[in-house]
Amino acid sequence: MLTSTSDKHWYRLGLALTALTVWELSTSNSAEAATFTVGDFTWDQANSVSTVEIIQGSMDWDAAFTTPFGQGFTEFAPSQTVGQLLGHNPNPNVSSSVPFPDSNGNLIVPNQDRATIKLTWNNLLLPNLAGDDFVIYESGNPDAPEGFSVSVLKYGESEFRTRRYEFADSFDNNHLVFGTAFNLDDFGLESGDLISAIAIGNLFNSEAVTGADLVDDPSGEGNLLSPGDSEGYSILTGPLGSNPEYATNKLDADIVYAVGLHDVVASSPKSVPEPTSILGLLVGVALGVGLIRKREQKD
Repeated sequence: MLTSTSDKHWYRLGLALTALTVWELSTSNSAEAATFTVGDFTWDQANSVSTVEIIQGSMDWDAAFTTPFGQGFTEFAPSQTVGQLLGHNPNPNVSSSVPFPDSNGNLIVPNQDRATIKLTWNNLLLPNLAGDDFVIYESGNPDAPEGFSVSVLKYGESEFRTRRYEFADSFDNNHLVFGTAFNLDDFGLESGDLISAIAIGNLFNSEAVTGADLVDDPSGEGNLLSPGDSEGYSILTGPLGSNPEYATNKLDADIVYAVGLHDVVASSPKSVPEPTSILGLLVGVALGVGLIRKREQKD
């Protein structure tokens, strides 16, 4: 039986802490249920991009296709794949991709026509933390990756950072995708910096009509040089590719999915405390109330 006002306050605070703990556990379980591993990378679906738009050139809509990406995953949302976000959704329950300019296309030609897509998390931002920060999945077959460039838009800036090309890190046989992870440090960002968007574009090989894309590192991956700069190095397919340089028919990358490897945040993350912070605050209040009660009892 509650015999004093302080007892009642203590009881109500206990109920609040219990309720908050239950809520936090339920949200943690929900996040865990949306966590997947593809091609050696584990990520939460909540951190996948939510908008995609074409900002340069054209995509090969005639070659758009559905993919097995995400099949077998409970609660996976194909609506967040790049093809569906672009508007290709013949089957809303299946992932899809719209290729970059294809060697067999009639209207757009690799090595001649540039195309770029912009991907965002709507009003959320991806922070630069330790290690790799995001992964891009490209549909393909073993030993046959298709090259693409990536640049990022730092929060508060108006121009995308230098384009980069990197070798694919892994191939997932279940989902038929290459996974390529990117570290924001490589784009010149400092720890804690935020990005608001990613840009993905097609590449030109040495047979390009208007000049090949070259990188600044002899390994065959790295920052892309400015158009017309002939002092760089050829783009190579890397250890997962069967040929040193990309053939013309391997410049039509089929981007399927892009996702952060850690949590995206609001532009003013301090404005809304994290659940753990709220819980810590209430625990602190509870301890304070306990100390006050002890002092009252001693007095």
